[in-house]
Amino acid sequence: MYTSCCNVTKGIYYYNTYENHQISAVDMHVENLDSDKMICYPVIQGERINYQNK
Repeated sequence: MYTSCCNVTKGIYYYNTYENHQISAVDMHVENLDSDKMICYPVIQGERINYQNK
């Protein structure tokens, strides 16, 4: 189960999963979208702790 949305103005795809409530993002402008090859990314399952003071 996951939730996703896409900012079409910036070309960024955001998602989170049931196992990972943090928002993950894929910037489509980093990739060659004219390529004939499929681009795949693994779903990030585990949450990471982001320290704000380190």
